[in-house]
This record gives sequence, C-alpha cells and structure tokens, in this order.
Amino acid sequence: MLASSPDQTRFFGLDVGQWPSQWAAAGEWLLRSRALRWLTPSVRVELTQANGQNSSWDMAHGVARAAEGDDPHGVRAIELLPEQVLRRQLMLPQLGRADLVRAVALEVAAMTPFQPERTASAFTAVPGPEGTLAVDVALTSTQEIEKRLRQVTAQAASAPGGEAAPEVWVLPSGVLNGHAGTSQAFAPLIFEGYGGAERRRVTTRGLSLRGGLLLIALLLLGALAVTPTAQTRLKAIQAQQAFDALNAQAKPQLAQREQMVKQTERLQAIAKMAEQQLAPLPVLDMLTRTLPDEAWLSTLRMEGTKVVINGMADDTAALVRSLGKQRGVGEVRSPSPATRVGNSKKEAFVLEITLDPGVYGLLRTGSAK
Repeated sequence: MLASSPDQTRFFGLDVGQWPSQWAAAGEWLLRSRALRWLTPSVRVELTQANGQNSSWDMAHGVARAAEGDDPHGVRAIELLPEQVLRRQLMLPQLGRADLVRAVALEVAAMTPFQPERTASAFTAVPGPEGTLAVDVALTSTQEIEKRLRQVTAQAASAPGGEAAPEVWVLPSGVLNGHAGTSQAFAPLIFEGYGGAERRRVTTRGLSLRGGLLLIALLLLGALAVTPTAQTRLKAIQAQQAFDALNAQAKPQLAQREQMVKQTERLQAIAKMAEQQLAPLPVLDMLTRTLPDEAWLSTLRMEGTKVVINGMADDTAALVRSLGKQRGVGEVRSPSPATRVGNSKKEAFVLEITLDPGVYGLLRTGSAK
C-alpha cells in the first residue's frame, strides 16, 4: 500500500501555491483602480500601420490613446496585415487573469490550424453581458510575423528606438480604418515574445519613480501630522528635565529644610513637655514659706504638675487650707487620711498638690492666678 504524501501547497486548507498569482492580481487591480491609475505612466508607441502609415500612441494599462506632444523615448510597434491574422470572439465567465490566460490557451490549442510550436496568439478581454467576458482572440503563425517584420525592416531601422525589437500588434475591428491617426482609444492585441521588454522597462521605471514620490509625499504628510505631537512631547520632556535639574539643585536646601522642620518639631515637643514640668526651687520656696515651723517633710516627689509630699504636722487640715491659699496652687488633696503618730500630737500625712506651671514650671511666666 502506497502512502499518500500530503499536498505541500496547502496550509490549513488554503492553497498557498496560488498566493503569488493572487497577490499579483490584487496589485494589478489596485494599479487599475481610479485612485491609483495615475501611478502607471503612459509609454509612447510609434506604430507602423498595415497601410504603411505611422502613428503615435500613448499606452497605459493596455489601452492606447492618441499621443499628445513629442516623446523621443518611445517604443516601436508593427501592425500585422489583416490577411495574416485569424480572429475569433469568445464568451467566457468572469475569471482571474491567470485562469483567463489558461482558458484562452486551451481554446487556441483547440482551434489553431498551425503547428503548436509555430502558433502565436494574442487576446483582449472586456466585460460582457450578465457577468461574462468578451474575449477577442488573434491567431497567426510565427512565420507570418517574421515575414511582416522583414517587410518593415527599413522603416524600423530609421524609427525612434530602432535598436529595440518592435512589438507586434493587431488592432480591434474598426480602429483607424486606414487613417494615420484617430482620437479613439482602443486596446490592441499584442503578441507576447515580440518586443514588449522596452515598454515594460519604461513602465516599471516610471511606476517606481511615481511610487517613490508618492511614498515621500506620504512620509512628509505623516511627518507634518506627527510634528505637533512630537513638539509637544519634546517640550514635555524638556520641562521634565528642567524640573529634575531644579530638584537636583534644590535638594540640599530641601534636605536642610526637612532637617529644620524635624528639629522644630522636636523643640516644640520638648517645649510642650517642659511646660508641664515644675521647677524645684520655686516649689521648695513655696513649701518652705507655707509649712509651719513644727512641721517637717520626709519625702517630696514631683510628677508633672503635681507635688506629692509626706511628712508630719500638728494640724494637717490647717496645713491643707494654708497650702490651698498659695498663689499658683490649684488643688490640695489627701489620698489617705492623716494618722496620729503614737502618743505625740503629730499627724503623719500624704498630700497631693496640683500646681500651675505658669507659676512653678520650668517655663513659668508668672501670669497664673
């Protein structure tokens, strides 16, 4: 059993082998579109007609139009005599260019009276009724073409571009009608393999030049469109750079300011704490003046704005009243009752005295009542 090899031209069900021809057809269709037709330059063709007269034509997109002005760089073409050509009209469905060429080749092979290697053919196709193509086919033998070329050798040698091989044309029926020129545009049937290279070279060169100019124009338009945005972005970048440079210059000052703020906050905290701290000397002076001679203190402890004293006195109640009358004393209280000591008249006491920091504090102002 023979293993069938997969089709190498298919990828996920798509025939990739057809892509080059499809891309070429798409490019040709774009160049023929109304928006891009101007990209393809016209090529001057000097035609030697069947009646011996010469005429000039501008050829573009397979259509010849009456020439305008002079062009010394034209190409040459020769029209075959009517008796040298067989004509046939075909009606084919709408086909792509590659399929159309193959279909016409099959028709030519079926109807040619000449040997296959001696058969030369040309065709043009125009849209027909109901989605068909009207194909005009011309057949002749290479011997007839060579005979016609020999007949016009003298004229071709003296014509512009005489060094290049001339193209071989067959004109559609009714065109020229024996006149040297006409304003009517037509699509000639051009035999492949005879000349044509020069016209294609001129067309390709002109197409490349115009395409390059179009690309440059689009790039310039894009640059014009992008320039305001780019300028705005550049200004933003410059502003950011200037801001960063300013920050770098101000960094030492900012650090000093931050340190100063921290020191200020620390001093304020210290000041706030100092406002609530009592000064020992004023407190001792007030107690010394207030306590009677027969009283004495065993301990004295200052806690914020409070002073806690332990000691002995003959009359603790009188001592409390006397302390309460002193300037800057807010409250005098006894956390525990006074107790008599043994058989003596002395009373042991513990008193808590709330003092005004404005009078007895470290930062006293003396303005407290």
